[in-house]
Amino acid sequence: MKKTIMPLAWGVSAALAVILIFSGFDLLERNRFRESLKTHTIDELSRVRARLEMEINANLYLTRGLIVFVSINPGLEQEEFRRFSQELLRHKNYIRNIGLAPGNILSYLYPLKGNEKAIGLDYAANKKQWPAVKMAIESRKTVVAGPVRLVQGGEAFICRTPIYVASASPDENQDTYWGLASIVVDKDRLFQATGLTHPDAEIKMAIRGKDGLGAEGEIIEGDLSLFQQDPVLLDVNLPEGSWQLAGIPPNGWQAASPYLIWLWSCGGALSLLLGLGLFAWLKKQLEYQERIEASRTRAIEAREILAQKESFLKAIFANIPDIIFVKDAKDLSFIQCNRAAEELLGVPNQELIGKNEYHFRSKQEAEIAAKQDRFVLEGGETLDIPLKAIRTKDRGGRKLHTKKIPILDREDAPKYLLEISHDITERIKAEEQLATHLHYEKAMLNCTIKLFEDNLTGAVEQLASSLGASRVLIYKNIDTPEVGLCARLSHKVSTLELSPFNDADILDQFCYDTSLPRWREELQQERFIFGHAEDFPDEEKEALEADISSLLAAPIFVENQWWGFIRFDDTSFGIQYNSDISNFIKIASYAIGHYLYQKKIKRKLFERDERLSLIMETTLEGVWDWDVSTNEFYASAPLKKLCNIEKGDALSIDEWMSRVHPDHISELMETIDQNLKKSELFTADYLFQLPDESYQWQNIKAKALLDDDNTPFRMIASIKDISKEKKKELFLRKQSLVDELTQLYNRRYFDKRIKKEIARFQQKETPLSLLVIDIDHFKKFNDNYGHKQGDDVLAVLGRIIKENIREEDFGCRYGGEEFAVIMGNADHATACRVAERLRSCVERETFSPDPDQAHLIINATISIGISQCSSTDTASSLFKGADKALYQAKQLGRNRVVSLAATN
Repeated sequence: MKKTIMPLAWGVSAALAVILIFSGFDLLERNRFRESLKTHTIDELSRVRARLEMEINANLYLTRGLIVFVSINPGLEQEEFRRFSQELLRHKNYIRNIGLAPGNILSYLYPLKGNEKAIGLDYAANKKQWPAVKMAIESRKTVVAGPVRLVQGGEAFICRTPIYVASASPDENQDTYWGLASIVVDKDRLFQATGLTHPDAEIKMAIRGKDGLGAEGEIIEGDLSLFQQDPVLLDVNLPEGSWQLAGIPPNGWQAASPYLIWLWSCGGALSLLLGLGLFAWLKKQLEYQERIEASRTRAIEAREILAQKESFLKAIFANIPDIIFVKDAKDLSFIQCNRAAEELLGVPNQELIGKNEYHFRSKQEAEIAAKQDRFVLEGGETLDIPLKAIRTKDRGGRKLHTKKIPILDREDAPKYLLEISHDITERIKAEEQLATHLHYEKAMLNCTIKLFEDNLTGAVEQLASSLGASRVLIYKNIDTPEVGLCARLSHKVSTLELSPFNDADILDQFCYDTSLPRWREELQQERFIFGHAEDFPDEEKEALEADISSLLAAPIFVENQWWGFIRFDDTSFGIQYNSDISNFIKIASYAIGHYLYQKKIKRKLFERDERLSLIMETTLEGVWDWDVSTNEFYASAPLKKLCNIEKGDALSIDEWMSRVHPDHISELMETIDQNLKKSELFTADYLFQLPDESYQWQNIKAKALLDDDNTPFRMIASIKDISKEKKKELFLRKQSLVDELTQLYNRRYFDKRIKKEIARFQQKETPLSLLVIDIDHFKKFNDNYGHKQGDDVLAVLGRIIKENIREEDFGCRYGGEEFAVIMGNADHATACRVAERLRSCVERETFSPDPDQAHLIINATISIGISQCSSTDTASSLFKGADKALYQAKQLGRNRVVSLAATN
């Protein structure tokens, strides 16, 4: 019985011992599994904390960069802030905006779109935000506030950092508070980027510590009850304060180890073994447990090191400025990219993975890229593409320097394709700008050389060619109040050939004081006028007088005075020009102004030489020099004496002209005006009133001086007394104007006199009559009796006309047997009375046409036509009227007087 009981006791004891041992193993497994869960939770939570602190520190570095920028540029412009902020936020897609508040007033904000209402916010007057702002100012550190709910939706953290700038006084060492820098970080994007809210997270997590209050702060994200479930707690350090992270396994701490079922199955089986087997198994189990603990410790250490390295490499990979893609060698699909690549394509990394080039580029671009990829993978060598042009979704056209590198496995088979691209768009732009700069430097040099060679046309051609202008206009200012215009010298340019200046273009004028007041003000202030033609006001469009698409005008100054301006039409760069073009145009306008100044100096020397030369060439009885642009008038002493002007007094051009005889002044002024446009010596004769009110015949010899653009600037003249010569000339002229046979004025005098009488009639409105006389049947008389007897009749008729017309009338032989009488200040009745007297005298006169037949006596008769001058008559129409009346007199039987007025 004892033997039976003993083995049974040992067996039972062994079984109970095994059960007790496995109960201990159960407890160890549960502790091990819990420690494993805790270790994994700590590992995951540490990774999230590291990412949060890394991103927060990255924002802190951004803020420090902004603070340094503001410290250097405390009076920065909005455009400088925009460009700087754009560069700072290039790879920070979870930052909503960045702002500066000088004097605690939000004045700078990027991006501005969608945040316009925030501009002008006074933090000191905002009760909700002032405590956090005040804390940042007092602590002089970055304060992370929030999360706060934004007006435009979502929640965000606000990182505020006070900015202190160095004192402007060298005696003061204390910094001065400038204002506040704030960065608004989107909460959801930040937590998602760091894995806190990632849907595939391996643990449950929550975070608290609103406004950096740590464990005492309110819940920020996650379930608040998680903090009551014995979580793993880690502090996230902030620049001022902290957050507290909590994490538990996804199924809580009560989850059972998957090894327990196996453990108890083995325990039940092993409980039947003998004590020695149990002892041996127990010893091995203890050794195994020790190895597990050691392995777990090493695994935890390895995971921490791996996590740190992985986080570091991912941060480096994500922030490399070059564009990096990793493709699968089999189907050329994307498997990874960095942030620069995401920004280039405009899609996040998650959407990129598994897709290929055809999803993001045109078919043609995708086919070219695929062909290049296959070439690299098949050849196993790096492909260098110096220039690759692509068009992106958000950033437009970009130019890249790309390298495609095959990544091989251990068997040298292609596994991945690494594509690294460097954006060289800005570098190419800089090279193009440098080329443009050199282009304009060369053009300016050529322009200067042309001006040095005294070739203004060539210089303007260089300007037009360099700017791609379809036309260049140079406007010269004229300050004469009555004119109020700019004389325009135009230089027209075609696409194939540049045409030279055209003298006819000088007559073109451009009104600035009535149509373009803005232009005058802008150009006098040394500012440009530029833009598209359609953008100009209607009144300016009308004044432009040209069908143009774009225009640029730059002022020209001579001796610090606004001389005019140069205008470029339809330039190749439109209205958008860079600093190179702007400086080029300024230098060009300055060079032209200096050229004009030099020409002015040369012109003055030329004037002096011309004046002395003319004085030497002409008689010194009288000399004057007239400055056309300033109206200054120089008169020699003899000329002043003729005008009764004292030697020390000035004589003006108007006073000199006022002494010219009224009959000659208009003709003399017209002659001077016509010769202002020429550079030739001209002469004219006129009557000049002397101090005793008598008139003297004078001769003027004058010459106009023109500058290079054919604009008159001076006229020099000499005066000579030609009274004696004029008397002889008038006598000879009178002889040339009198018909020798009839002693009446001839046809040439009639044509000249009738025009003057009509002009006097139109001026003084005194009546004017014209008689046209014709000898009846005079041709038959000549045929019957010969021309000698006909001449006798003509001579007798001339004598009768001279004896019977009034003293102020002019009798003329118009031609052949036709005569005319010009009767100034004679009405219709007076003209008819004189005409009838002439007709009757001729009718009573007898002639003996044949000397051999003295008894043969005949009579001759005349027909007379009369016309009265009207306000619309010319010399031709007045004569035609009288001739028409003469024709009617002949139709009515001849030997009669017919008046056109009476007939009408």
